[in-house]
Amino acid sequence: MEKDKLAIQKAIIQMLEDPDESGILIVQKTYDTLGKYIQKARVEALGWAYADACIHLDQEKDYRKIKMSEILDRAMKDLA
Repeated sequence: MEKDKLAIQKAIIQMLEDPDESGILIVQKTYDTLGKYIQKARVEALGWAYADACIHLDQEKDYRKIKMSEILDRAMKDLA
């Protein structure tokens, strides 16, 4: 996903452009930034899955009968 690639690039560029006073890269700050981004992405994906299941249940469809590939295709499109 393009937004993920851009977030990772931004974190790495920030690390490379902002070393400490001795010129050493501050890896922990980048690690924390990427960890927060991953956590946010997980929450967003779980929220999407919950909403998708609720929509199908509201339409009285059995969510278990939907192919996982169809769900993943929709998720990738919607979360891009």
